[in-house]
Amino acid sequence: MGYFLLILLNFLSPLGALAVLVFFFISPRRGVLKKLREELRERFVLYPYTELFTTPVWVHCASVGEVNSMQAIIPQLKDLYNKPVLITTNTWAGRAAALKNPDVDNVYLIPFDFYPLARKFVRLVKPVRLFIVEGELWPNNIMACENNNIPVCIINGRVSAKSAKRYKLLAPLFRLMLKNVSFAALQSEEIKQRYISLGLRPEAAHAPGNIKYDNLRSNPPRAAEVKDFFNKINWQGKKILVCGSTHIEEETLIFKNAERFSKENIRVVIAPRHLERKTAIIDALKKSGVTYNMLSHENGVRDPAVLVADAMGWLTSFYAAGDIAFVGGTIAKKGGHNLLEPAILSKPVLFGPYVYNTPDTADALLKNGAARAVDKQNFADVVIQISKDKNALNQMAGAALRTARSFQGATAKTMELIRNYERTHK
Repeated sequence: MGYFLLILLNFLSPLGALAVLVFFFISPRRGVLKKLREELRERFVLYPYTELFTTPVWVHCASVGEVNSMQAIIPQLKDLYNKPVLITTNTWAGRAAALKNPDVDNVYLIPFDFYPLARKFVRLVKPVRLFIVEGELWPNNIMACENNNIPVCIINGRVSAKSAKRYKLLAPLFRLMLKNVSFAALQSEEIKQRYISLGLRPEAAHAPGNIKYDNLRSNPPRAAEVKDFFNKINWQGKKILVCGSTHIEEETLIFKNAERFSKENIRVVIAPRHLERKTAIIDALKKSGVTYNMLSHENGVRDPAVLVADAMGWLTSFYAAGDIAFVGGTIAKKGGHNLLEPAILSKPVLFGPYVYNTPDTADALLKNGAARAVDKQNFADVVIQISKDKNALNQMAGAALRTARSFQGATAKTMELIRNYERTHK
């Protein structure tokens, strides 16, 4: 049955790829297709063989977050195997991030998950290992490796309860994929049990923790610069709510309450999850009548109610310079982004009900008094209440830092698992 589903998937894959392409052409995010010709070359494995480093360690990352989470592990893999490192990603942003790493030798967009392309890529590259980061379980890439005797390993693996339930509808396919996975270093015991229920061998399942938390920045490089910018726009003495990785539903809620916040001496920074939505965000601000300024250029507005952080790489610095953090993707039904990113900076954390991507950190932050759960109805009230309570701010800040530190240490545990595997499989 598993092979039947794999064949069916391959029959449908070209149609799916075409549908995605059409969607991007008609969507507001069509700007990401500027390099379409180069993208198709990489997706269809049409680059010259001479561009490739053969017999590398192959690491597949979804995008920027996964690439960044592997920064400490990639040089250790390179030393352990004494091989070049090849990174594949799903996105141009991830590809660009990987190219900045001096320990990475080759970077490509991952081929379409179509078995002939996956097989061609594997046979050209001849990787010694495939390390899949987080939840990137592409069936054809996994099967192409397994069919060519290339060990497949999962690093920092995750799967939400919601996704696991959905995957069980394709249980034979997942059993086919996972039964030969060499080992999996997973983010938590709960995730470990989900992988086992999907077909991973229990002896191959381990739960060393989440390596992303070892890369948390406790001293962002631009925090002082951000504070200077706040002074420049007359935000001295204001309480600042930093809303990170926001989506449209959350921005709508923020703009709706911006005037009320302003009257309570609170100013708001939004750092959108997708910067290509910048024009739509500005249009929404204009329609709402909210005063705003932009990080990238001066609007001439002094003491605006909202500041739009419309540039990459600034979020942690804004968290550090602010007073309260709201993490996006939690009121919007996206499952939540990194809740510990502001916590390691000693910031009280607010988040909505949709935290299925990071339930362990959400639970710990709430349990330790470092966070408050909010929704569309109480969002503004909670922000105002906390901003006025100096003792609560201080207590939550200390609890946030302690909670964030308690999640660190997974990188060393993961590398020990990899070394143990190699020692026992020589």
